[in-house]
Amino acid sequence: FCNTDISCDTDNQQILEDCNLIDIETYELNPRDPDDGGNHNHKGFSVLGTDNYLWVGTANGINRGTINGDCINWYHQTIIDGLSGDWVVGIENQITNNDDRIWAITWSAGPGQSNSISYTDDNGVNWKEVDYFSEKNIKIYNLDFDEEKVYAASEEGLFYSEDLIHWEKISRSWV
Repeated sequence: FCNTDISCDTDNQQILEDCNLIDIETYELNPRDPDDGGNHNHKGFSVLGTDNYLWVGTANGINRGTINGDCINWYHQTIIDGLSGDWVVGIENQITNNDDRIWAITWSAGPGQSNSISYTDDNGVNWKEVDYFSEKNIKIYNLDFDEEKVYAASEEGLFYSEDLIHWEKISRSWV
């Protein structure tokens, strides 16, 4: 239970204190810049809804919401959790072998980060970044899927992969 940042269980003050959680009743959204008292995590750029989760990409990582009746328990994830960058400009869902693979299009928001894409096969427990784009620091703008194939539209053109390790740039003659 302590892996949630904002909890719907506001009736149990002890859990809120023990887990260092934010009380949803007193929470205040502030999308201004941190220098002005705000929080980059409150600047949403992308949203994805799946059967059990709501994914929100922000200028400071991903907020994964677990739907709990009329409320949502929120859990915040950043580069510390395996994302390649904290500025999440897109979130996509790829269905593979009847499983959900969640993709995050991430841009660098500071030192130690890179422009790339990251994915999770276990609902955000573990994130993996795509080294091909991280090493080259290539900004991705959009993703699409054809079964196991992944297509990435980038600032350097269109790439595709069938294994997430080897990526090939699609040339005009290929189309």
